[in-house]
Amino acid sequence: LFLLYLMSTLASPAMSLTKMKPHGFNGLVNLGVMGVEYESNFTANIDVLNIDLSSERIDDFGSPDAEGFVSAMGNFDIGLTFSNNKTRISIGNDFTDILEFDRNTRVSLRHDFDTLGQFRLDGLTNTQFVTQVYRDPYLVGENRPDTDIDSTGARLVWHDIFTSKFGVEFLVKEREIDDEDSGDSIASLTPEERGLLDREGDIMSVRLIYNFRVDDWHSIQPQLQYLNRDLDGDAMAQEGILLGFQHFYIGDNIEWATQLNYTYLEAEETNPIFNEDHDASGFAVSSIVSFPGLIGFLPSWRPNIQVSYVDLDSDIDFNDSRLWSIAAGMAYKF
Repeated sequence: LFLLYLMSTLASPAMSLTKMKPHGFNGLVNLGVMGVEYESNFTANIDVLNIDLSSERIDDFGSPDAEGFVSAMGNFDIGLTFSNNKTRISIGNDFTDILEFDRNTRVSLRHDFDTLGQFRLDGLTNTQFVTQVYRDPYLVGENRPDTDIDSTGARLVWHDIFTSKFGVEFLVKEREIDDEDSGDSIASLTPEERGLLDREGDIMSVRLIYNFRVDDWHSIQPQLQYLNRDLDGDAMAQEGILLGFQHFYIGDNIEWATQLNYTYLEAEETNPIFNEDHDASGFAVSSIVSFPGLIGFLPSWRPNIQVSYVDLDSDIDFNDSRLWSIAAGMAYKF
């Protein structure tokens, strides 16, 4: 259960809800360091931390160059379980889309019913470390100014539906960009064509999961997700599916979880700059290993290592994105 809890805090809100924590104050904090190599022509930097995620200047409309950085990391889920041992309020990190560094602070209310299932309602707000994007990502030959992107929304999680092994999750988010100027630097575009490039709008998804315990050590979780990026610019809007598979191994001295995803997205309209559709497909793999009891005099602390690779290949090379990361941390559960 510890590893499942840690993975849900680090990277994937799709994980199953863990067993309700006992009455009182409880949670998990994971502190460490991570190295990242990232490719995107749209995401600029992480404000406050002054982490550059891509080159300010581009000289053509080719695939994005790689940008690397090393940073401290901190992930947490802290909450309070009420005396009935069925209700918990909590606050923590949330990573909706790691390729766009779409991060939120999550405030949650959870209640476990006897036969109806486990419910959790999440409110997703902006973090202090705001992700910034380029006002006009298509500006060539000079530094591109950046601007803040706001992403807020809500998620409803319903697991162990009527005591079954099925679960479903509904997500709705609204994206706003302070200064959305996509295409303004290209004089040949009409106002209507520039409107097709608008990156603001709504993001919705529905995820169905199934939890299957193979034996005392192994469990698996296949999942199917419908994605709808209903952005204001039809050339940027996409709709598609995600197929996922997760495997968990829980041993005496090692806990290991691996997640594999495949994504396919279709665009609504042709991009007026490239005269191609922003159809995209790609895969993601993430694996995390935890070592319980490795430090005997610190029984509540568990070293962990996580490796992730995410690649989304668009029919438009300019819109490609890729990320790989390795992280090492110490997690404290209480």
